[in-house]
Amino acid sequence: MTFKGIAVPKETLVNPDFGVEIIDYQGCKIRVTTLERTFVDVLHRPFLINSWEEIWRSLESIEYLNLQQVLAYANILNNVTTYARITFFLDQHREMLGLTEKDLLLFDIFKPKNPHYLDRHNKEPNQLVNRWNLIVPKSLIQKTWEEPHENF
Repeated sequence: MTFKGIAVPKETLVNPDFGVEIIDYQGCKIRVTTLERTFVDVLHRPFLINSWEEIWRSLESIEYLNLQQVLAYANILNNVTTYARITFFLDQHREMLGLTEKDLLLFDIFKPKNPHYLDRHNKEPNQLVNRWNLIVPKSLIQKTWEEPHENF
């Protein structure tokens, strides 16, 4: 297995320990990020992952998120595109995560004033998701990588 070191986002330098836990791994103390911080980091810096499909599939394995922690870390990063990506994912997966409309309202005040691209470099057809003012590749909205369910 190969690990690649990356720099932490410069915005986190004001509170470098937020969302970091120290665990014992085979007698060594190592610092790891919490699920909530990792969730936000992936959506904040998606270029560190191969594709949006990989990001979505990975994040879909999450069963529970502490929304207060997600929001607190997103506030540290203070990036409207990141907020929009977070809320778009949460909205798309509200049933899976057991979220209500009230939960999503926490993020409404951070909605971008103008449309932002989920991925400026993506060249495929896009669609505006008005609720979050986010321009999203249609393949992500439709999850085109999933197998169609056929009725037999």
